[in-house]
Amino acid sequence: QFTDMTQTNGGGSIQSWSWNFGDPMSGSANTSALQNPVHSFTGPGPFPIRLVVTNINGCRDTLTPFPSLVLSETPVADFTADTVCRDSITSFSAIPLTNVVDYHWDFGDGQTYASPLPSASHLYALPGSYPVKLTVTTNTGCMGDTTVLVVVYGKPTALFTTSGPTCANDSVAFLSLSTAVHGFISQWIWEFGDGSAPTVVTS
Repeated sequence: QFTDMTQTNGGGSIQSWSWNFGDPMSGSANTSALQNPVHSFTGPGPFPIRLVVTNINGCRDTLTPFPSLVLSETPVADFTADTVCRDSITSFSAIPLTNVVDYHWDFGDGQTYASPLPSASHLYALPGSYPVKLTVTTNTGCMGDTTVLVVVYGKPTALFTTSGPTCANDSVAFLSLSTAVHGFISQWIWEFGDGSAPTVVTS
């Protein structure tokens, strides 16, 4: 936001303003004839800004501020996260950035967390895919954000049936009725309660 502070100095009212923002990459937006324009810069600069004003009598004055306007770089947020099962803590690790003073996490389940440190952890109550948003803020107030989809798997449900009561030294058949919310069951560990070593079965 630019605010014109031109003084008439007794020469009559100002009739026109000609701004050049020194930002040629912005194309036609690089100039403005408004008294108090707004401009979105394409980079951090420097930008040699020029203002030419003309009064009602055709007199002109040119102002080129010094030093040229230099903007702070917009931070680029990025992070990694664990893929875990429900009831396990998900760990988040942001890419540390120079001059960042706040890492604000939106975990996608209504919970948020803010810290000056680039790491966080969160326990999800339900399985699912959560759009986690990280917003970073620098000491100059510039902000950047990114969103990553974080997956929390549901736990499998263990269940089995047997062939029923039998006599000592006779075999008992066991049938797993276990189910998995996500993926498939790849291993069964049977403990028969008689002191024998567990039996491990893999698919």
